Amino acid sequence: MEIERKWLIDKNSIPYDLSKLDKYSIEQSYISFEPQIRLRKINNGETYNLTMKTKTDDSLLARNEYELPINEYGYNMLKEKATGLTIKKDRYKVKENDLTLEIDLFKDDFDGLACLEIEFPTLEEAKSYVTPNWVIKDITDDIHYKNGYMAQYGKIKEEE
Repeated sequence: MEIERKWLIDKNSIPYDLSKLDKYSIEQSYISFEPQIRLRKINNGETYNLTMKTKTDDSLLARNEYELPINEYGYNMLKEKATGLTIKKDRYKVKENDLTLEIDLFKDDFDGLACLEIEFPTLEEAKSYVTPNWVIKDITDDIHYKNGYMAQYGKIKEEE
């Protein structure tokens, strides 16, 4: 099970030197949006995987996640079945206490969008985590900021 919170951030307010963090170039496409079946290519083909995510309830905080490593051939065959937009982003990882913070800076269709994601070992820890003061807002339960939704529907429309 994946227990994850997500925040919208301003990339100019990130309190870390990104040039000193581990960086991963991610390209992800979707074969299905319900259930969510995702293909991911990391660092231009260093790693490939196939992931399926399903809801556990009406919340977006916790979802069942199944991830399989696949090879380049499998990735390319499945990529032909992809639908929607391909999400491209650079992910930076930093350890803070016992947690790994993932900072995503999106490219191409979503250039300018920046998010912080943190996976938690338990629902209790996720719910009690104090939001960092450098984020804009918690978007954990906002479907519009889920990568699958963005790939399916395109740019996020600002609230009116």
